[in-house]
Amino acid sequence: MSFLTRTIDKAVAYTASIGTFGDVVFETNDRRILNPLGIQRTGGSEWATQSLVKGKPRSQYMQAKLRTVSFSIKLCSQHGVKPRDMLDKLMDMAEGYTAYKLVIGGKPLSDLPFVLKEVSESWGHMYNRGELVSVEVSLSLEEYR
Repeated sequence: MSFLTRTIDKAVAYTASIGTFGDVVFETNDRRILNPLGIQRTGGSEWATQSLVKGKPRSQYMQAKLRTVSFSIKLCSQHGVKPRDMLDKLMDMAEGYTAYKLVIGGKPLSDLPFVLKEVSESWGHMYNRGELVSVEVSLSLEEYR
């Protein structure tokens, strides 16, 4: 393999990167498809209500809520992803205590890192010896402060 081929391969993988969460790289290229589907982000603020002797109560801003993000991914061995290995990695991240930046399109979805709070999986096809071929995974993340 020539230097030019290696450089082009790296460039293709880099430009095809959709984003990252920790060491999980979301990408679409001719060797691998792993992309987030249906990203939903929620944010808001907390308010307190103060009662007054006369008149309507007053609202008082307290603080911003932690943002949450949820999305699904399809792990498929035919798309260059080892479903069982990726499931194990995601479960370790969910059961661990490390927060990671969530980056999509080269921009973080928050100034704060996120923790993976929940992983829900729905197993699809398997080969005759129990080798997992495809699985749908839903991920729920929350900002960590």
